[in-house]
Amino acid sequence: MIVQLVVKNKIEIPILLEDKEIADKVKNIIPYRTKVKVWKDEIYFEIPIEIKAKKLVKKVKSKEVCYWPPGRAMCIFFGISQPYTPVIPLGRAIGPLDDLKELSEEEEVILKAYNENEYRHIDLINKLKGQNVNACLRKREEYETIVFNINNVGFEIYIEEYGYFMESEGLAIFEGKLSDMKVLNEINDVFRRYNYLRLDINEDREIVITACS
Repeated sequence: MIVQLVVKNKIEIPILLEDKEIADKVKNIIPYRTKVKVWKDEIYFEIPIEIKAKKLVKKVKSKEVCYWPPGRAMCIFFGISQPYTPVIPLGRAIGPLDDLKELSEEEEVILKAYNENEYRHIDLINKLKGQNVNACLRKREEYETIVFNINNVGFEIYIEEYGYFMESEGLAIFEGKLSDMKVLNEINDVFRRYNYLRLDINEDREIVITACS
């Protein structure tokens, strides 16, 4: 089951809950408003359900969504942070998570249902799913965009009247050093195999992967 976490009252972040029993418990409480806690590269918030551990983990990857038993909290990891104590895996977030970096302590978030029929571009989602890409639609301020993960890197497709623009989440800060240029040239050599992919920078001067049509 997929749910949406709404941050800043205008940006949706899709979350795939992989366990049906847990997904049913979450389904029974949404829509749910709460306030977040911020800890390193992680946000977490209390949810009014209790989850018994089928599996506890001490190591996680970026985008993993877990349940922290001591705080009865849902945790979303978006960097290299690791859990304070063991957590129960719930699933993973879909798409770039850069917006989580902008959250402040005690900001309100909303956990709500995901309904593809509320969006305009279902045909594009179906095409991606036909290519085994687990993509979702989301609203990002005034935009409706498509998000998906490849090798745990989040991508977002912006749909414009004049075409499409795809951008990955930030991979690293670009500082313009000679060493940066050498690495970029090596990566570009790999990208030349794919006509549509480009190594680029975003407005925050982070290295990203882009494409357009």
